Amino acid sequence: MIKYLFQSRLTRIPADIGLLLFSTILVCLPHLLRLPIWTVILCVSVIGWRVLYELKQVPLPGKYLRLSILLGSLAGLFISYSTLIGRHAGSAMLVIMLCLKLLELNKKRDALVIIYISFFIIITGFLFDQSLYTGAYMVLVVWALITTMITYNHYATKGTSVQATIARHFKLAFILMAQAAPLMLLLFFLFPRLPNPLWGLPADAHGGQTGLSDTLEPGRISKLSDNPEVAFRVLFKGSPPAQNKLYWRGPVFTNYDGVRWQTDKNSLSLTRLDLDNQVVSNPVNYQLTLEPHNQRWLFALDIPTTVPERAILTNELQLLNSKPIRSVYRYSVSSALDYQYDMTSVLNIESALSLPTNTAPKTRQFVNKLRSKFKNDGVLVSAVLDHFRQQEFYYSRNPPRLYADHTDEFLFDTRKGYCEQYASAFAVMMRMARIPARIVTGYHGGEINPFSKNLIVRQSDAHSWVEIWLSKRGWLRIDPTSVIPDHRVENTTDLLQRQSREQQAKFLLEKGWASNSIRQLRFALDSIHSHWNSWIVGYDHQRQTNFFSLLGFSNFSMLHVGLLMAASISLAFFIIGLLLFRQRKTIDQPVLKAYEKFCKKLVRCGFEKKPYETATDFAQRVALKRQDLKQDVLHINSLYNQLRYASAPSRELLLNFKTLVQKFRPTQR
Repeated sequence: MIKYLFQSRLTRIPADIGLLLFSTILVCLPHLLRLPIWTVILCVSVIGWRVLYELKQVPLPGKYLRLSILLGSLAGLFISYSTLIGRHAGSAMLVIMLCLKLLELNKKRDALVIIYISFFIIITGFLFDQSLYTGAYMVLVVWALITTMITYNHYATKGTSVQATIARHFKLAFILMAQAAPLMLLLFFLFPRLPNPLWGLPADAHGGQTGLSDTLEPGRISKLSDNPEVAFRVLFKGSPPAQNKLYWRGPVFTNYDGVRWQTDKNSLSLTRLDLDNQVVSNPVNYQLTLEPHNQRWLFALDIPTTVPERAILTNELQLLNSKPIRSVYRYSVSSALDYQYDMTSVLNIESALSLPTNTAPKTRQFVNKLRSKFKNDGVLVSAVLDHFRQQEFYYSRNPPRLYADHTDEFLFDTRKGYCEQYASAFAVMMRMARIPARIVTGYHGGEINPFSKNLIVRQSDAHSWVEIWLSKRGWLRIDPTSVIPDHRVENTTDLLQRQSREQQAKFLLEKGWASNSIRQLRFALDSIHSHWNSWIVGYDHQRQTNFFSLLGFSNFSMLHVGLLMAASISLAFFIIGLLLFRQRKTIDQPVLKAYEKFCKKLVRCGFEKKPYETATDFAQRVALKRQDLKQDVLHINSLYNQLRYASAPSRELLLNFKTLVQKFRPTQR
């Protein structure tokens, strides 16, 4: 009963106010999911207050109460963010202002202000997420806002239900958006893309989104997240390498203080000549599309043999871009999967041997026993790996937290950890054995999308391994995690990474058709998302230049692009104007014909329309002298004006007008 009563009351809210509240909720919804809880409560309360006011349950707050809420909100924002400027604080303030504006909504002007603010808030949403799904949602929100604007600027047709009016307005808004789509595409593809932006964004406009960090502190994490977000996509020129070759090199950690590993800030930059005679195999060529992560890191397979434009290669073989990656970034690179890399002339081997005093005493004692038994470095490395393989060591994304010396605790107490803990323990053991070692972080593996042929590497593929230096062999990659037997790997995803593609396909097939169908659907959506990133999000100056080259326009200057855009837009406006003229003509002809018929009927009653007389003046003159015809004449005149001068008169209105003229039979006096 209460539900029925509440639903019946909601129908009392005027259509224009109801649509405005609905559109406001759609605009605020994505932001409410990332705002402080108090702002969510405030916005929901304000919207609910406006609904209750429209239901005649409560009055609107006075200006002093509104001012108090405003000042309190600004103070709360400053306490929450320590600023009122930036991506989070700025968008939160706009959302709160939008909702508070509902409390002083009295006139049509106030409604239009709310709609215009809503359009601006939609743009701020792309500072947080530029995915295809966000774009599709924002199109729906724009559709709702345009419908609301039409509703506020059009009067309902007499005798037409509210539902039919709103449906007609939604249809009209869709038509307007469809008509604007060609012009939007022209502006998007032809508007000159500058190599550098016209303005800078706030400092927090590009949050870090990578699964990696610029420091490594094993033992301080008790649960490793399984983030399915895409880190980057790779398109190989030819067949992709085997799964066990896919080590995507990222930050390298050499400095160790006993608790955490850090990068060497004094690493040197290499040139292409420094890599000569270091490669054993033919290089693999590929193009990598990197998602924004607000760091300078670029990723490549070991070892990169080419350096992308605007990037450097350090002496630790880490690729660094000249600027942080703050948008989808695409680059081509070549890598050698089999190599012998020494480069002792530019490396400080001692930095890869340093350990703080009194680090892991139990581990040091264990390594000393191995060293006394195995004098050869290569044999000792194999012995340590055999220790991980044969003893009860487990790979887990939910390892126990380590409190004291995490190397000793991990090796002798818990024996359960993830890749960073294995890599850190192994590197410490190597340094204790006087074998230079460092930790490399990045990603391992990936899965092929059968639709786009891209290799998808996700944040959950983040991985750590170790590089050791052996005399006459140079730097060698050692992955201590890979020696853990399959039955001691707790996570299914990590187990799949260790298998060949044939084994992965067999495993997934055994899971059933439903799981396989969901996986195929995910690949299809990812393929669409990849094209979205390539042509929409990643449409920069270089992509625009390539686009014009595909059209046969090479060496196009910014002036040429501007002239082409102006000519295209002029042509588009001409076509739109021609179509609107033809549409206007198809409606005006039957309207004028029916109105002439109406005027002829009044001539028989002694009323002839003067050449200088407007339709409204003529109707008022007739209504003044013939009170019996007043209602019909004024109604017909109102419909005639709507049909002649409204921006988009409906066919239903035309039919109603012709029917009234047909039934109009004035009598003479």
